[in-house]
Amino acid sequence: IPYNEITDLCGSTKYCCDNVGASNVPSDWAGPAYYRFTGAAGNQLAEDTPVWYKCGTPYGGYMQGGHPAVGEGEVSRTVYFDNNGSPISPTEITVTNCGTFYVYYLVKADGNRGYCG
Repeated sequence: IPYNEITDLCGSTKYCCDNVGASNVPSDWAGPAYYRFTGAAGNQLAEDTPVWYKCGTPYGGYMQGGHPAVGEGEVSRTVYFDNNGSPISPTEITVTNCGTFYVYYLVKADGNRGYCG
């Protein structure tokens, strides 16, 4: 699967949203596409809270359902965005186990929401 890399998640002093065209979109966000988390962003999408005001965004996104094993193929999962302990904005994504890393199909996240590694 060809993919983009999420390497930084905006840093800790800026607030970002993963929505192309927004004034606060991170430099490594290219819109809905396949992504791999690397570098300062970590190596996989977060699976639990708290991610409120983490990873450079007020409403950090975390995936429920766990990561798939090798051989399961591309599976559907739901991302929720953390609003101080309350899950909001359920968003459908896919994730694939590529052996030593995961690739996610991520969609835009509106209004100061972003995916956390």
